[in-house]
Amino acid sequence: KGGLDFMKDDENINSQPFMHWRDRFLYVMDAVNKASAATGEVKGSYLNVTGATMEDIYERAEFAKELG
Repeated sequence: KGGLDFMKDDENINSQPFMHWRDRFLYVMDAVNKASAATGEVKGSYLNVTGATMEDIYERAEFAKELG
C-alpha cells in the first residue's frame, strides 16, 4: 500500500475565493492528523503562508504554528 509523508501547499493557490487559506490549513491538518493516526507514522505538510502584506504573512504563519 503506497502513501506519502509530506504534502506541499502550492504557492499558486494562496487564498482563492473557492478555498480560503484558513479553511485550507484546517482541512490539510485534519488530513495529516487522520493519516498519522491511521498509519502510526509521522506525517506533515508545508503550508503556504504567503500573503499580500507582511501582516497577512505573520497572521498565517501564527495560525499554522498553532495548528502544529
